[in-house]
Amino acid sequence: MTGRRYLGAGWFELARVALVLGGLGAAVGGVGYAVNGATQAPAGVAVGVLAPPGTTDVRLPVDLPAAADARLRNSGAEDGAVRVDLRAWDATGVENALARGSAALVGLAVGVGALLLLPVLDSVARGEAFAHRRSRRLALLAGVVALAATLHALPGSLAAGMVLDRLGLTGLFLPPPGLDLSPWLLVAGALLATAEAFRRREAARVEPVGAGRAGPTAPGAASGP
Repeated sequence: MTGRRYLGAGWFELARVALVLGGLGAAVGGVGYAVNGATQAPAGVAVGVLAPPGTTDVRLPVDLPAAADARLRNSGAEDGAVRVDLRAWDATGVENALARGSAALVGLAVGVGALLLLPVLDSVARGEAFAHRRSRRLALLAGVVALAATLHALPGSLAAGMVLDRLGLTGLFLPPPGLDLSPWLLVAGALLATAEAFRRREAARVEPVGAGRAGPTAPGAASGP
């Protein structure tokens, strides 16, 4: 007896529309935000930097090559270093683009993830979740999530390094780490485990009929007493 479905066709269609619009919006919006930053030169750029442990006040040198200001961030310390918000003017297009690069990277990851999930969602809606080798798409999705989770801070770190170098503040501040062990890596691990479960179920579906079972008795075979 077939159990009652938890989600009807309308819910799957709604989820499909949400995936398409959300993925497209995130990818276009994220990349567009970074590209727009590149066109703002020589406007100001805001980056996060790290001050030495124990820093309670931030004072910038008065002879900087461009106007800038810095203030302590309320979110506290990172590995002992104090987080500081630094804003500098006369920024280059590359600095502005990289400062917004995290949004582009995450937006592209969301867009690619939506493309990978759409066929899986369609298979589930048709009751064929374990057909068409959808496990590969889930494994790729796990890789996309892991990549975005690890590298999302890299563009901002590169931007911070460029700004500090341009202002001559490399001896006062440090750029934040470019690699981040984000909790989203746990999501990537869960997706990879799900992909493996799908792969095993798919392999069971294509197992030859009668595999592992005793074959029929040959005609004329002698029977026991």
